[in-house]
Amino acid sequence: MDFFISHAGRDRAWAEWVAWHLVDAGYTVELDTWDWVAGDNFVTKMAAALDGAERVVALFSPAYFEPQRYTTDEWASAFVHDEEQRPRLLPLVVEECEPPQLLRPLIAQKLFGLDEDQARKALLDAARGPQRPDGRPEFPPSAQARGQEAGSRPRVPGRPPAVWNVPGRNSDFTGRDGVLVPLRERLLSGKNTQVLHGIGGVGKTQLAIEYAHGFAAGYDLVWWIDSERTGLISEQFAALAVAAGLVGTNTDHTAAELAVRKYFREKSRWLLVFDNAEDPGAVRPWLSGVAGHVLITSRNPAWNEIGTRTEVQEFQRQESIALLRSRQPGLADAEADRLADELGDLPLALAQAGGTLAETGLSVPEYLRLLASRTNDVLNEKPPSSYPTSLAAAVRVSMERLAADEPAAVALLQVCAMFAPEPIPTDWLSKPKAR
Repeated sequence: MDFFISHAGRDRAWAEWVAWHLVDAGYTVELDTWDWVAGDNFVTKMAAALDGAERVVALFSPAYFEPQRYTTDEWASAFVHDEEQRPRLLPLVVEECEPPQLLRPLIAQKLFGLDEDQARKALLDAARGPQRPDGRPEFPPSAQARGQEAGSRPRVPGRPPAVWNVPGRNSDFTGRDGVLVPLRERLLSGKNTQVLHGIGGVGKTQLAIEYAHGFAAGYDLVWWIDSERTGLISEQFAALAVAAGLVGTNTDHTAAELAVRKYFREKSRWLLVFDNAEDPGAVRPWLSGVAGHVLITSRNPAWNEIGTRTEVQEFQRQESIALLRSRQPGLADAEADRLADELGDLPLALAQAGGTLAETGLSVPEYLRLLASRTNDVLNEKPPSSYPTSLAAAVRVSMERLAADEPAAVALLQVCAMFAPEPIPTDWLSKPKAR
């Protein structure tokens, strides 16, 4: 085997692009997402791949160097080599990052920020190493021929398609491989509608944004639909029809909707994101007979008849610590761990806390004292720019909705909040039996 591709899960699109072009150029490649199956022993497969590959392609990015990843073992194993031979580690930079001190002297080929042809040439030049051509270069094909030849190839990751309105990527996005990678695999396996469900502030929208940016190369059209106000969904589809060139600017909504529905039936390389959708009935009509991918974020769990639901949980502790340190780099392990524990590893709460610490200079003990004595005030402060409201405001909105739909549930929640975290006898919550 010529190459083993070492990558972080978030960079799967880059890994597949690199692997495809290496195979197309005649190299033999092993890539976990292509060659390993359910039931394989991950550690054994990785060890065999590292031993069996002549070289290891390492896709450098901020995620690649997160300390909890197996990628550390992969690059460390490949870094050791005989000084008289060509180095085994072939570093390719797919996102701006700061490698560990040991790797900084290496010449790493940058792939991001290049166009498709430039990135492919940079990849193959790095794989071959310096050499002169052994024959006369071929005459370059026309632009039309290149387009036809590239029809089945993945586009270079990091460049959105021409039809695109997704919010900007969050530079502090942390972890979540355990959600993003299975999400991508389910969509590719034919489960075309996926629902990210969870409480407010857990990061559903950020996951959808990260997915759209991370896998944009797999789509010719990506469109973001703000779905909380169901009456405006139709207008957003009309805007999509104009942006995609399906209708003219003066076309009425009915004709625009028909054009969009026809496109969705006939084309498959597209992604729709229904963000903050609470009413399945308002979304269902748009999903009839579609051939592309649909991603829905919602606090409502009632989506089983429409798509596959993924429960988005709070951060793992290492993810919480990584997010806090992205806002406050000097935070000690013990302090970050204590703060994450007090905030329940909730991403929005952690982002707010990190922003407050960075801006005010408060210590973690001072912040926690304020959190205990002035909870609502503290949780109203410094919402991240990627989230429209603070955690306190998000909780208020949820409570108002719950009060309108299920007043008894609000009463139950208030009782539980009063007694938490102590156990509550269930007979306190049941109606006493008549004697």
